[in-house]
Amino acid sequence: AFDYSDKTLALFAEAMKYALEYQAKKSSFLKKYYKTLGFKPESLKKYSELERAPFVFVNGLKERDLTTINKK
Repeated sequence: AFDYSDKTLALFAEAMKYALEYQAKKSSFLKKYYKTLGFKPESLKKYSELERAPFVFVNGLKERDLTTINKK
């Protein structure tokens, strides 16, 4: 079960912020998408703000080769 303590939620929010910043750096499409929506990953400070992050279907990333990890 997930531990919903303040510490765990803060760590999760920090990890999500890092992931969103990383994706924006590695994908010009996502960088433009975030900019168009007025979203800045660095603006996320706490768990309750994660709902502001734009939703992107994983399948859409794969179909359009927008993955941000190195392929093996």
